[in-house]
Amino acid sequence: MLRYSLPFILSAVVWAGDDTVKTGYVDCSQGDQNGHASVYLNTCGNRPTLRAECGEKVTVLGREGRWLQIVTSHGFRRYIHADAVSREQDRFVAFDVSSVPELEAPNCGVVGPRADVKQPRVISQAWPEYSEEARRKHIEGVVVLSLTVGTDGLPHDIKVEKSLGYGLDENAVRAVEKYRFDPGQRDGQPADTPIHVEVSFHLYGQKP
Repeated sequence: MLRYSLPFILSAVVWAGDDTVKTGYVDCSQGDQNGHASVYLNTCGNRPTLRAECGEKVTVLGREGRWLQIVTSHGFRRYIHADAVSREQDRFVAFDVSSVPELEAPNCGVVGPRADVKQPRVISQAWPEYSEEARRKHIEGVVVLSLTVGTDGLPHDIKVEKSLGYGLDENAVRAVEKYRFDPGQRDGQPADTPIHVEVSFHLYGQKP
């Protein structure tokens, strides 16, 4: 059975305290003058997956070379050139990349889905909750879930592939159970499609 990853990553970002260090604004003065800046699913040099509005507030999670990993105002985790993020909204002030952690380089050799396969598309989603136990113990990371998107547009057979524990796995599953999809297609026909979803949990501004 053909397997591929859902082309978006949901991030559940929990704010706690001062968020100024890891907050930035999309700036177009260094490039795109059409009111948008390109953002990417990864740093492997593929085509942009969507565009961010100039001045849009974003959360910066990490860096990879000249790229910053961000969470957009719509909750999507993506990558953007570092020179397209400003510390201030009304004028360009270069973002201090040393203030965010360095990320591991992605595997750019992974082959994507075949051209005759249409990936499922999320049409509604729910946000997971941060458990109190995980918050108290400052637990952060990513829960990876596998599931099958049925021809009915519902998630089936949800399994935890990478666990965080402390109640976060259960919260991620409960949230994804509420997802609704435009089903995937194979050879032009609706088809059950296995995918993976990453649910990212982060705390900002809290110190152990």
